Amino acid sequence: MKKIFLQVLCLFAINQSIGQVRVVEYFFDNDPGFGNADSIHFANPTSDTTFHFIADISSLSRGLHRLFVRSFDSTTFTWSHSSSRLFFRDRPQTFTKPDIHKAEYFFDSDPGFGRGIDIPLNQGQDIAFSFTGSAAGLTTGLHKLYVRTRNTLGRWSHSTSQIFYYEKAENYSAPNIVKAEFFFDNDPGFGNATNIPVTPGDDITFTFNSATAGLTAGLHKLFVRTRDASGNWSHTAPQIFYYEKAESYSAPNIVKAEFFFDNDPGFGSATNIPVTPGDDITFTFNSAAAGLTAGLHKLLVRTRDANGNWSHTAPQIFYYEKVESYSAPNIVKAEFFFDNDPGFGNGTNITVTPDDDITFTFNSSASGLTTGIHRLYVRTRDASGSWSHTAPQMFYYEKFENYAAPNIVKAEYYIDNDPGFGNGTNITVTPGDDITFSFNGDISSLTTGLHRLHIRTLDVKGNWSHTTPQLFYREIIESHTPGNLVKLEWFWDTDPGFGNANQVIVPGGNTEVTDINFNVPTPYYFSNEVHYLYVRVMPDWSHTTVTKVDFMGIVLPVTLLSFSAHAENERVLTSWRVTAEINMDKYIVEHSTDAIHFEAIGEVPATANGESEATYSLYHNNPNQGINYYRLRQVNIDGTYTYSGIATVVFSKGLNNIVIYPNPATTQFRIDSKERLKEIILLDITGKRLKKYPVRSEYYSLIGIPSGAYLIQIVLENNQVVTKPIIVEK
Repeated sequence: MKKIFLQVLCLFAINQSIGQVRVVEYFFDNDPGFGNADSIHFANPTSDTTFHFIADISSLSRGLHRLFVRSFDSTTFTWSHSSSRLFFRDRPQTFTKPDIHKAEYFFDSDPGFGRGIDIPLNQGQDIAFSFTGSAAGLTTGLHKLYVRTRNTLGRWSHSTSQIFYYEKAENYSAPNIVKAEFFFDNDPGFGNATNIPVTPGDDITFTFNSATAGLTAGLHKLFVRTRDASGNWSHTAPQIFYYEKAESYSAPNIVKAEFFFDNDPGFGSATNIPVTPGDDITFTFNSAAAGLTAGLHKLLVRTRDANGNWSHTAPQIFYYEKVESYSAPNIVKAEFFFDNDPGFGNGTNITVTPDDDITFTFNSSASGLTTGIHRLYVRTRDASGSWSHTAPQMFYYEKFENYAAPNIVKAEYYIDNDPGFGNGTNITVTPGDDITFSFNGDISSLTTGLHRLHIRTLDVKGNWSHTTPQLFYREIIESHTPGNLVKLEWFWDTDPGFGNANQVIVPGGNTEVTDINFNVPTPYYFSNEVHYLYVRVMPDWSHTTVTKVDFMGIVLPVTLLSFSAHAENERVLTSWRVTAEINMDKYIVEHSTDAIHFEAIGEVPATANGESEATYSLYHNNPNQGINYYRLRQVNIDGTYTYSGIATVVFSKGLNNIVIYPNPATTQFRIDSKERLKEIILLDITGKRLKKYPVRSEYYSLIGIPSGAYLIQIVLENNQVVTKPIIVEK
């Protein structure tokens, strides 16, 4: 059997005034007597040492033992206390575990060992496996899955169980949600609450503004519910909230402040603090504490307003102590020594300039010291003859050896695979003991990708240096003639993707454009902060250039709080709310059927310049069947303008004989219709056009379209527009 050794690190911190340690001895469990244990001798006696040793424990029995260590002082001829360390001695056991070679599982009832459903696995002592268990025959409800394994000795493990709920998956198409309504506190009945405009769909998200002006102050409940195309209402979802009318009032100015220490002299009788009257003030003051006794005190401050009302008295606890001044005697002498104290005044002198607070540096010769750990001690003496504490600093001393390094006479490099020392590509160098060189490495034969360049040198004695690696990427640069720059695009802050930003036609179709001007409107939602404008050109896409635009301190002409559109009978009412309307000329409402091409349908002059908030509206009397898109153009007096977000309103006239299937779809869909189709377009849920399909196709592809909710916009021969939702599931 191999011997087992215990390595023990013993640390001693012995002051030099005790003596010199020459011998350390150790023993296990039973003390053989001073001087009779296993000993460790030091070549150089020391008063402070750190050491380690290897103790043989092969003869010890298994169990708890104690290791004892003590040292002998060769100056005073005395032994130290015996320091002990408790440890546990254990003999290692080696055995081979049998392999696991079989696994099985079953549901609910145990068919007996070896009769479960087999799980294919790779034999081993510690294995991981996964499997698919068929639950087709289970009833709906709670069940237990059991798994167990067997080793090559025929022993089975415990059966591990996992409880789960099984339910057969039912496929059905949910009817669209077509209506939403809300009410406060008391239910007026299904269909009788306040209507919320929504876009029909089987899973919808909507926001709305609810007027709370008629509510009393206190707790209320907001209830919301929806109805699907089959006429079924959802649960009514409640939300509790607290309503309180905003009250505005003018606080009286603070006109007086005072302070006192510890004992209150009464309101108005404390020490006055000069303040500038105001409803919210900040002040500082100097409080004379000369008459206070040394110890803890309280500073108390309060204010009074113009109505004669005093504030709470704010306390601040502090400690007061009188500052005593005295003249410290000058420091007139400093000295140092190594390891052994020669006595006060007998150390090596350090030249200093006398003062009561000095800083000095000195060079101390360590030439007579032996290699090893030493201590440098420094102390000072003042003009009264009093010495400071002796400040120690531990350091390691080693004699410096000078030798001439052999010259480097050769260098070589290789890429990726080492051809062997001396077989790399030679690098021309000038021989020297410390050289710098540069070279051109041939990488023309390398493939595109990551590679490593390795460099090493050889000295005149035939010794090679370490091989230094450098990772680099090799890419073949292909040149081509750039195509004409036909357009550029720009966007604020967030990249919508190449080709999806705001586009500007480049005049002339040049391959290089040095100067072009175009207008970049500021979005209505911009706040007074830093924004970033991005610009790039195409069809060969350039890098996207970024310009930082700082709106800090700029007064924006208007802040659009909201813009909405909803159907009222056969018309659409557009309305918007603004604040901080400055230098505004008018508002133009624009309409579109494809969310790309917009036309103005009316304008409203800006009449609320200077007011804090205003509301405007405009009717669209001839909306289209299908999806109608609306946006607001806000025109300033100087002709510049910004756009709002897009609002949508859907009109339909029973064109439900158009069916899109399958829905949800994966890679394609079909359209079943008795109507004559003119155009088929795929839109995202914001109305952005993603793809246009040929009309006469049996299938319409969804390849490259991510999972999510979309709209299919169908234009009929009579120019009616029908929009149908579709879900894409990959």
